[in-house]
Amino acid sequence: MGVIHQAVKTLTRTAGYLGKKITSHVRATKRPLFSWSQTAKANPKERKEKGRKLLKKVAKLAKHTLEQSRTAFESLCGSNQPTKLKQKFVEQIELAQTILSQTEQKLQGKKSIPQRLVSFHDAEARAICKGKLNTPGEFGRTLQLVQDSSGVIVHYEIHCGNPNDSTQLLSVVRQTKSRLGVKPKEIAADRGYYSADSVLKLGKAGIEKVGIPKVGRLSAAEKTHQHKKWFRELQRFRCRIEASISMLKRKFGLGRVLARGSQGTAIWTGLAIFAYNLWQQT
Repeated sequence: MGVIHQAVKTLTRTAGYLGKKITSHVRATKRPLFSWSQTAKANPKERKEKGRKLLKKVAKLAKHTLEQSRTAFESLCGSNQPTKLKQKFVEQIELAQTILSQTEQKLQGKKSIPQRLVSFHDAEARAICKGKLNTPGEFGRTLQLVQDSSGVIVHYEIHCGNPNDSTQLLSVVRQTKSRLGVKPKEIAADRGYYSADSVLKLGKAGIEKVGIPKVGRLSAAEKTHQHKKWFRELQRFRCRIEASISMLKRKFGLGRVLARGSQGTAIWTGLAIFAYNLWQQT
C-alpha cells in the first residue's frame, strides 16, 4: 500500500507543476496505511483479510488518479510546458500502471511477482529476503566487498536484487585482478560463495589457497582440509570483514542509502568506501 500511496502523491504533485489540477486522493490513500499499521498485533487471518480490503480501496483510488493523469497529459500536447517535466510525467504514469498491474495480481492471489516494484521513487530497488528473524525482508540492492589483508576495500560491486553469491565469485575475482593488476594468492569467503566448479577454476587459475567452506555434508577428507591451519586463518580473516561491514553501516552511511536510483546509490556507496579507506589508513 505504501508504494501505491507514493504513486498517487507523486502523480498529483507533478500534474500540479504542469498546471493541471486533478482530484487529490493523497489523504484518502494515507488513512488506510494508518489503519493497516494498527493491525500489527491482530489475529493473522483477520489482519490478512483487512489488508486485502484496504488494498482494494487504495488500488481503486490510485486507478482514478492514473486515469486523470493520463487525461491531463493528453491535454498538454502542443503546450509550452517544459519538455523534461512532461517526459518525467510520462515515466511516472508508466510506473504507476506497472504498480497497479502487480497489485491486481496480488489481489488475485499470486504470491510471487518477478521483478516486483517496491518503490515508486527507485524503480530498480528490489525486495531481498534475508532470512533473519528481526528483518526477514529488506528493500534495495546487494553489495559485494573485497578487502585485502591491510583492511583496505580494494573492490566493490552493486547488484540489483539478490543474485546467488556462488555465481558471482569468479566475476569478483576477475574484476579485482583487473583493477589491481595483481593476482591474489589466497581467497577467503563465506559458504554462500561455495561451488565445486568455482573452487576448481580458482585452483587452475593459480590461486594457491581457497578458504571457502563447503555447503552440505563433509567427507572425512573435506573435514581434514577445512581444519588445516591456513584454512582456519582465512576464515578468521573473513570474520574480520564483518566488522568492516558493521563500521561502514554505523559510521559511514551504508546502513541506509538515501540517494535514489542506481546512479545515486553507486555514488553514495563509492564515497562511503572512499571515506572508510581514508580512515583505515590514518
